[in-house]
Amino acid sequence: MAAESTFMDEQIKISAGSPPAPLPSQVATSRAALSLSDASAHAQHLATRLWTLAGLTGAAATAFLAQNEAVQSMPIPLPGVVPLVGGAIAFLALRPMGRARTLFADRPRVDRLNRQIQSIMDGERAMPLKELLQPGEDEVSRLSQLVHDLATDAVSTRQRSRILHRHLDHSIKNETRKATADLQKQATTDPLTGLGNRRALEERVSRMSGPPTVPGQLVTVMAIDLDHFKSVNDGVGHAAGDQCLQFLAELLKSNLRRDDLAIRIGGDEFLVLVSGCGTEQVRTLAMRLSSLFNQMPWSHRQVRRPTLSVGLASQVVQSGDELTKLLRRADAALYSSKQAGRALISACGERRAVA
Repeated sequence: MAAESTFMDEQIKISAGSPPAPLPSQVATSRAALSLSDASAHAQHLATRLWTLAGLTGAAATAFLAQNEAVQSMPIPLPGVVPLVGGAIAFLALRPMGRARTLFADRPRVDRLNRQIQSIMDGERAMPLKELLQPGEDEVSRLSQLVHDLATDAVSTRQRSRILHRHLDHSIKNETRKATADLQKQATTDPLTGLGNRRALEERVSRMSGPPTVPGQLVTVMAIDLDHFKSVNDGVGHAAGDQCLQFLAELLKSNLRRDDLAIRIGGDEFLVLVSGCGTEQVRTLAMRLSSLFNQMPWSHRQVRRPTLSVGLASQVVQSGDELTKLLRRADAALYSSKQAGRALISACGERRAVA
């Protein structure tokens, strides 16, 4: 038999509002108990009628024998015959009433079992499952054993259902969280280079908008543009141009820190936000990136190898507006590099050729 448990922890509950339908096993058990109870009531009513019928039959037989001349003339006294005949009739007629008396005695047990089943189905109270068992080997005891087994199975099924429900909830939450993260990443990632896109930059500016709540942080913006990129696309095709963009993106990923933000604004324009570093430190980074980019394999002799023009701007930033102004200054420095002959790194009007 399964380990005893109580319906306090694992009872079959019916919530207030829209109660769930009872299990088929509960319905069958309740109907069995009610059928046995109805049979007992019917037997009691039938027995009462048969007792009355037996009494009337015995009285009529006695009166008949007392008035019958043939019986009166018999040598055996009538008072001796009537009790024997009446006793035999009563024995034969009332012998089936033993079963009815058994049902009468079992009626309280059946009613108790029925109340227990109804309490379980209605969720009115919690009780140990062992209270369903009734001693003996009669029908009521076997029925109580059946109810106990069904209730135990119901508890086990409810436990498995709760475990499955928790597992499904956990899986759904994980999948939803993963799908949301994937969508967020797709919305803020440039599909060609894997860097952030313009929306990622807007989110960074938006997070810094509003009144400053923490001390400002030094931020240096590096604006990058590929020189002669249009000639590459027109001369050898967009596939070669895409390879140039992807090569630069890999250089940025491998040379930037985790907290730095690399953005492809569009076309051949890139932005890099470097936190906690001044202009000279970022200038060193820009020179390294330009040198590495010049080492990109290039087999298209009919088209000039692309180079990098860079513009730098540095400032302590406390708000989104200040970051927006800093981005404009870096873009102006990049324009200065392009106007001065390309392949240059410019910062605040200063220009320096890339080695």
